[in-house]
Amino acid sequence: MKQRFSTVLKALWPFRSLHFNRQSSVFLVCLFISFLVWSLIKLSKEDTFIITFPVHYYHPPSGFQLIEKSDTIINVEVVSRGFDIIGEKYLNHRTAVSINISDVRLRESGTQYKTYLLTSGLLNLLSRKMQGKTNIVSVFPDTLKLGFEPTEIKTLAIIPDIDFSLEKQFMISDSLEVFPDSAVLVGVKSVLDTLNHIYTDHIVFPQLKQSLSVKLALNTYNGLINVSPDSARLEMGIERFTEANLELPVQPVYDDKGRLIKTFPDRVNVSFIIGMDDYKKLDTTFFEVLPSYPPKCTEAGILSLILNKKPDYVQKVKLQPDKVEYLIVD
Repeated sequence: MKQRFSTVLKALWPFRSLHFNRQSSVFLVCLFISFLVWSLIKLSKEDTFIITFPVHYYHPPSGFQLIEKSDTIINVEVVSRGFDIIGEKYLNHRTAVSINISDVRLRESGTQYKTYLLTSGLLNLLSRKMQGKTNIVSVFPDTLKLGFEPTEIKTLAIIPDIDFSLEKQFMISDSLEVFPDSAVLVGVKSVLDTLNHIYTDHIVFPQLKQSLSVKLALNTYNGLINVSPDSARLEMGIERFTEANLELPVQPVYDDKGRLIKTFPDRVNVSFIIGMDDYKKLDTTFFEVLPSYPPKCTEAGILSLILNKKPDYVQKVKLQPDKVEYLIVD
C-alpha cells in the first residue's frame, strides 16, 4: 500500500512543479506591472533635482592668460517632472556652459589680476540649454573666481623629441632637419622664463629603412602657452649603404725651410661607409691625406696622418695606417 501511494506522489510531482511555476510567473508579471505604474505616477510629478554642467571659459582679455579658476563645473538645482529630468540627465548630451570672458574687469592682486563672475547671470543661458522644460531654483557655486597673468612673446628654436633606430645596412644620408626651425610662443612670464627651446611631441621610429618625413605637433605644456605655428615637419634622409676602400697618396708637405717631408709608406688605405647612390660618383680626388707636421706624435721619426678633405656623405672613415715614418729631404 505504501509503495502504491509513493508511486502516485512521484507521478503527480511534475504537475505540482508546473503549477508552482505558473503561480510564480503570474506573481512576477503583476509585480512588474505594479512597479511600472508606480514609476509612471512618480515620474509624472514634479520634484527637485541637481544637474551638473562643465564650464568652459573662452576669449580671455587681450594680453592676458587665464591661469586660475575656482570651479570647472556648476550645479543647477531645478524643479521639473521626472520624465524631463531623465531626458536631460541621461538621454541628452550635455555640452559645456561656454562663458565669454573677453570683457571682464580685472583687479591687480600681487603678480596676478583677479575677477569674479556671478552665476546668477547665467540663468537665461542655462534655461536655453535645458530647452525651458525645467524651473531653475538656484545655481551653485554662486560666484566663479578667475585669475590672470599678463602674457609675453618669445621666439625659440624647435627641437625634435624623437627616438629612432636604423635597419641593418642602412645609414643617415641627410641629417635631421626641422621646418620651420623656430616658433613664436605666447604665454605668461613665469612659464616662458623656464623654456630655452620648444619640443615636438615625442615619437619613436624603430628600424628605419626609408627616408623620414613627418609632421609633429609642438608641445604646448598642457595649454600653458600658445605656439605659432603649432606643428613642424621633420625630414631625414635614410638609404642603404655599402663599405668601400680606396688607396690614397699621402700629399707632400714642407717644413719652414722649404724641405720636403717624405713619408714611408707614401700611400695609405682609407675605408668608410657610403650610400649606394653616392657610391656611383665616388672619386679619389674627393679625399686628401696629409702628414701632421711639425710632429705631434711622441715617437721619434713618426708622423700622424690626418684626413684633410673628404665628401660629406661618407661616414666612419678609417686610415690604415694612421701613422707613418718620415725623412726630411734637402
